[in-house]
Amino acid sequence: MGVVIPYVLYADDDPDDHVMFGELLAHLPIIVKQHMFENGLHLLQHLDMLPGSYPDPAVVVLDMNMPVMNGVSTLETIRRDKRFR
Repeated sequence: MGVVIPYVLYADDDPDDHVMFGELLAHLPIIVKQHMFENGLHLLQHLDMLPGSYPDPAVVVLDMNMPVMNGVSTLETIRRDKRFR
């Protein structure tokens, strides 16, 4: 089995926070694959397009106050999805 690279999803509408989060991940002693989104709806659309063979996210970080779909609504939707229980 090969090296497992953690997959991190991050949703926040503040571009400065995207930069800060990316810098934080860059300081980790491991390689992390990351995807960043400007709201929860875009994150959910990304999850819906993933092939079944794609690894589940190791961590999902959500801003609570985002336009379109906030962090609470996004988390509730993820929890209802049988793939991520």
